[in-house]
Amino acid sequence: MEHESRTHCPFHLREAHLPPALRKPRKPAPPLPPPARSARLLVRLAAEDTALFRFLLEGYDNTAYFTVLEPRTALLKLVFSPHREDALRRALGEMAESLEFSVEPWPLTGPDTVGGEVPGRAAIPDVPGTLPVRHRAAGRETGVFVMEKDDPSGAEARTDQSCTAGEDSTPDGQLDALLATLAAASFDVERQEVPGSLRATCAFHRRDEAYVLHRKATLWAAETHEYVQVHCLPRLDMAAWEHIRDGALAWGQERIRPHDEHMASYVSVIILCRSWHQDAAAAVERCRVCKSFWLGLRGWMRLRALALILPSAPWRDTVPPDAACVCNKAARATLLPLSRRAFPSLFPQECAS
Repeated sequence: MEHESRTHCPFHLREAHLPPALRKPRKPAPPLPPPARSARLLVRLAAEDTALFRFLLEGYDNTAYFTVLEPRTALLKLVFSPHREDALRRALGEMAESLEFSVEPWPLTGPDTVGGEVPGRAAIPDVPGTLPVRHRAAGRETGVFVMEKDDPSGAEARTDQSCTAGEDSTPDGQLDALLATLAAASFDVERQEVPGSLRATCAFHRRDEAYVLHRKATLWAAETHEYVQVHCLPRLDMAAWEHIRDGALAWGQERIRPHDEHMASYVSVIILCRSWHQDAAAAVERCRVCKSFWLGLRGWMRLRALALILPSAPWRDTVPPDAACVCNKAARATLLPLSRRAFPSLFPQECAS
């Protein structure tokens, strides 16, 4: 009796014709170590395609999520796990067949970085010590982020001055760490070259909404805004605090536009100094400014204030004796965590935990 010769067939091909319920379960791959930081990408597209981009991205479950950095120019920040980068790029390639958009590396560096760069992107060459600033063209704001180099000679001069002059100098040399932290937290940072203690202004805008199929059929919407002023001065006293507080309130109220979808606006003040008067520190902690619009139907406004003493001597592992921080109640949940991330040497208990 003759036997027919059969070629060897792998098991996974022999069961390919079986339905999934009858196939032998495969051994799962070993889990990857959890990443320390999330990776980010920038996405640019037309403003009217934002809803379609969200709809397509939600089809790829647990791949990434995004926040809108600039609503007018549709600049999106895409956040994802570094382990899912390949899956995300395949998803973006498939989504590119339905709408036009461009993907760019995340350009910001700061405390969120690991080894000097954000995970999931290539390092930006030859741009040491840069900070993100808003680009202005023809007197108007645009949604373009550019990298602006600080003058090394000016930075060294400020650092040398702060170390030698002590309390008579302003802590401008340590300002970059705070601005980098604010930029990493999705604030738009603008340096200010004006007389006085004002060094930078920041803005953050957020809009939450729910709609059916189209944005014209909006069920509800809520907008939140925050406007931040950063001041540097040698010593904080009552006269300086009152001048900064009144100026920040007037500056912030000019930018607040109450309407039916406005929920809250915050005017924040961050003061970096070498020393302060106890009365001024107590006034910062007791500061309570709250204003409602149309009995709360069009939202409200609050003032957040934080003052921080930065030592003039080099920092060590322990808290310097002249370092201190004070803030009002409204700033404890926002400005205080940002200060901890910008100046971890001043908060060793949080670093140890």
